[in-house]
Parts: sequence; structure tokens; C-alpha cells
Amino acid sequence: MDTSKIEQLQMPATYGQHLLRLFDPEELLAGTGLSAEDFSDPDRRISVGQALQYVRNTQNLAKDPAWYLAWASTLADHFHGPISVALMSAPTLGDGLDIFLRYFPSRIPYMHMQSRNEGDEYFAELCPLFDLGIATAMLIETPLIIVQQHLDTVYNVDLSDAHLVLEYSPTLALDKYSQYFKCPVTFERSSNALVIPSAWRELPNLGYSESTWSHAIQQC
Repeated sequence: MDTSKIEQLQMPATYGQHLLRLFDPEELLAGTGLSAEDFSDPDRRISVGQALQYVRNTQNLAKDPAWYLAWASTLADHFHGPISVALMSAPTLGDGLDIFLRYFPSRIPYMHMQSRNEGDEYFAELCPLFDLGIATAMLIETPLIIVQQHLDTVYNVDLSDAHLVLEYSPTLALDKYSQYFKCPVTFERSSNALVIPSAWRELPNLGYSESTWSHAIQQC
């Protein structure tokens, strides 16, 4: 699928609704053809192209280049529709990650997600479907922060045993990465991925609920 077709795909306006709390609406939505009133409907859907435009706008509006890492930390297990419920009610850490990687791209259709095992490590990979330009780091690192927060709060794992690999060079001061990521980060690698010990996949979720889990899967 070429870039123009991907930019026409529809996605939830949820994350835009939250960004409106952080930035001046007129400046944030410049060039999108949208107004703040368009986001009053919680079920509103917008095009990928519109979403990418307001994400690019944030790059010029934010005073702190690392603002999105702090923002992503507040999203955690919330605001992701039935995926949030599935994550919180999954039988194991691995089951929850599988659902996230399978269904989260439906909320951000410019991104493919996949997993692979390499030795005793499990890679949760993010693969942009086209060049995201100046928004690349934000759009890669935000989902990775969400996953990190989930693993930390629900499974209480020692994230120093995990590591993050990114294809690009640092776009922030290195101390910003250590401030928000609880695991080592390396750059200019062959993929964008959170890498965890494969054994973590078997960790049980103390909040597992068969009925809630089954219902959430049907809704994803």
C-alpha cells in the first residue's frame, strides 16, 4: 500500500483529544482541516494524514523536545479502547503483548508491529509503513513507553534486564532517554524493538479474568 493510501486510512481521534489539553488547538490543528469541536465526539475518527500533521505540528510547539515521553507515560494502560482491557485481564505477560502487537496498529495504521524470538530474548518490534519524517522518534517511542509502563506496573519486572533498540540516532539528549526509559537504549540498530527475556512471557497476570479477557478479545 502506498503512502497516499495509508494517509487516507481512518483511526481513532483519542490521542488528538489528549494533545488538545497540551497545546493551543488552533496551532496544533493547523493544516489538518480539523477544529477542536471535531474532537468532542469520543468516537470520532480521523485520517492518518490528519493525525500525522498535528503530530508534526507538536514538534514546533513543544518547549521541551522530550515532552512526548512524559506524555506517553501518562497513557500507560488507558485510552486504548478494548486493547487496554485485554492488557489488564490477559492470562500472562506474553498473551497481553501478543494482543497489543496484533491489534494496536489498528489504532495507528501507519505502523506494523510484530514479534520474534532470538535465542533467549523476545523482540517486540515496531515497523513504520513509510517514512514518518520528523515525527519518527515520537511515533516509535510513545508505544514503547506504553508497553514499558504496562510491564512495570502489572508485572513488576526488573526492566534493567530488558533493553531497547532503535534504528535511528538519538534525537534527544541522552539523559532524557535514561530519565524515561527504565532499560538501556541503543541506537543505529537494525530494528525498533523492546527486547525482553523470553521467560517473562510466562509470567502470570494476577489480574487475569477469563470472562473479561474473552470479551475484550472479541471487541479488539
